[in-house]
Amino acid sequence: SSDLGESASSPLVMPLLVGLGVDELSVGAAAVARVREWVRALDFEETASIARRALDADSAAEVELLERPLRALLDDAG
Repeated sequence: SSDLGESASSPLVMPLLVGLGVDELSVGAAAVARVREWVRALDFEETASIARRALDADSAAEVELLERPLRALLDDAG
């Protein structure tokens, strides 16, 4: 599947997309290297777990609470 928007260059959205199984990301030219580095460094199992938590959330506020673990994934990724 493919993401057709610039949301893939967001450090909070991109791990969710990857965790949901999106395998093609559309980003602006300036973001390609950064996003490629993030994707390569992510732990897919952990990313998928956070994405499942987002899907199970009862509200947008609950999804927003996942910001910290999402940021930690990218911090760990480099």
